[in-house]
Amino acid sequence: MRTSLQTLATAFAAGTLAAAQTTTTTAQTTTSLVPDPPAGFWANLYNTSDCSGTTPTHYYLQFEGACRNQPISASGSAEIKIANTDTQALTAWTGPDCTGTVVLLTQAVGECEDLPGTAAIQSWSLDLRALSS
Repeated sequence: MRTSLQTLATAFAAGTLAAAQTTTTTAQTTTSLVPDPPAGFWANLYNTSDCSGTTPTHYYLQFEGACRNQPISASGSAEIKIANTDTQALTAWTGPDCTGTVVLLTQAVGECEDLPGTAAIQSWSLDLRALSS
């Protein structure tokens, strides 16, 4: 609402300035944002054999779980960006739900690892259980 200078002057002169003033209250919604947990494990997954392209085909982050069903072609590749190499490795599996044959197991952070090209990858894990089998 717009109050003209003449209206304010008249209200002031009449001693009713308080009545001429208007207070507008706007309801505010407060949203509490919760950040994602820190990335303890992060790998980029590619459909190309040399980790090329401006962006990876897919990402795999630790908070997505210990096994991720994410198909990648047999001629694809992967690169670990962040990992605790004492307890984590990137493992590629030929079956869903981290079953089947392991075709890639790496703990090399920052190195592009190409898949052997023999079977399409159906799932990925970040643990070292493939070493114990």
